[in-house]
Amino acid sequence: TEVVGKSIDMLFTATNREDIMEGIQTSMKGQSWESLELPIQHKSGSIRIISWNSATLFFADGKTIRAIIAQGQDITDRKKNEEDMRIAAIAFEAQEGMMVTDKHCIIIRINKAFTHLTGYRAEEAVGKSVIILRSGRHDAAFYQHLWKAIDRDHYWQGEIWDKRKNGEIFPALMTITAVIDSKGSTTHYVCSFLDITLQKQAENVLLDARKRLEKQVENAAAELNFVKGESEETNTALKVMIKMRRTENFDAKNLLTLELKQEVLPFLLKLKIGNNDAKQTRLIDALEAN
Repeated sequence: TEVVGKSIDMLFTATNREDIMEGIQTSMKGQSWESLELPIQHKSGSIRIISWNSATLFFADGKTIRAIIAQGQDITDRKKNEEDMRIAAIAFEAQEGMMVTDKHCIIIRINKAFTHLTGYRAEEAVGKSVIILRSGRHDAAFYQHLWKAIDRDHYWQGEIWDKRKNGEIFPALMTITAVIDSKGSTTHYVCSFLDITLQKQAENVLLDARKRLEKQVENAAAELNFVKGESEETNTALKVMIKMRRTENFDAKNLLTLELKQEVLPFLLKLKIGNNDAKQTRLIDALEAN
């Protein structure tokens, strides 16, 4: 009752109504639709993609159109899935190495980047366990921690050492995601990884430079402390020498004074007693005073 007696253009949005109605007019000339995909506007306002097939019924003269019968199938979800698959296919062929495994970690699909990074072609990897990539550098505890995280979070990301087909070991940044079905069970694992050899080399260069700088700072601090210690020792020695110099001067002065009292002053006194010259007597007095 909501559509009977109304124009079919109510099914289409304003942006595509005119083009679609022109297409419908062709059916009025006896042309039928075969899997014609047209968007319609649902009562709720959402847009749905419908695949249409039509047939034209004529009157007895075979020219006059009696009716047009059209049958539509909602293919919105299918189109969405196709779009998702196209996006996934493009993403799967990204620069990252990617592999898909079953729940037992048997490889069922790889991308070109996987072959480039590991050296394994599809026919060499598919059907094999992911163990072919193990480098032997990780102990059992490492893998226990990895799978514990995947079981708990359905996801793990971290650095791992892998091995190429030629036996070369390389560092990788890896992400593993579990694919869960409607029952909550793991059906597949999707793994992506990047070769981070260059990054690790750069880290090592920076780490070595840091260690050298720290060593230089340590040596400079040691030299500074040594110079500081030498300076303090020199200052101490100078102080002792000055003190000794002062002590020597004081002792020499005392000795000189003693010598004056014992030798010079008695001699001057004798000169003074036996001298009648007034000038010489005043000179002797001055010497005694000094």
